[in-house]
Amino acid sequence: MSIENLKITATLRSPLVGDPPYLDALLTYELGFKMHKFEDMKFNKSTPIEKIERLPIPLTQCEINGVKVNSCSDPIFIIKTEWHDKLSKRFETDRLSLLIDPNKRKNITPGTGHLKSRWQPLHAKLVDKIVWFARGDAKECRRLLKGIVSLGYYRKIGYGLVAKWEVEETEKSDNFIFGKYENKKILMKTVPIGNDLKYTEGYRISYGACIPPYWHNGNFREIAIPI
Repeated sequence: MSIENLKITATLRSPLVGDPPYLDALLTYELGFKMHKFEDMKFNKSTPIEKIERLPIPLTQCEINGVKVNSCSDPIFIIKTEWHDKLSKRFETDRLSLLIDPNKRKNITPGTGHLKSRWQPLHAKLVDKIVWFARGDAKECRRLLKGIVSLGYYRKIGYGLVAKWEVEETEKSDNFIFGKYENKKILMKTVPIGNDLKYTEGYRISYGACIPPYWHNGNFREIAIPI
């Protein structure tokens, strides 16, 4: 495995719903399916975190405040504009009843189940590109990322479609955890709170996960999030 400093870019061709994902979460998700790890396993928040294997994604790790985090920045992006869309669905029961033999008609409930009517607002964002800085194996990152064709929520109806992935080597060596701006040390990645953040700026304190799976409360702790 050839380790390089990387700049990874996703160019989108449709609006994004929700926030862009963490790079290590994307790689973990894709690698899990390629390794057939998810076929017979049903993970949820009640599954003990010790039983959820941390997969060998093609990124190096850094120990920050006692936790080994993956060497990749949080997503970097610019929102050009944002708006609210509406997701609507209604089962046309009145018209359908005219097409069915009266002896074969059945009662349906459009208030629940897969026939449920919906009228849901969506917060959409116009984002041209999402960038992550990372340290890892460029070839393996390309192999995994090329299978990811959309990002964010409501991907099945056309949001967050990826036009192309670019994985480039870069000379910048510190942008995946910490960066510099006007001679100040700036946080680039969500990390645990602790002494390693001394003299660091550009973050807010919260509570959540800094390693995959980000949704599991077994990984939750006090964290610093870049702003």
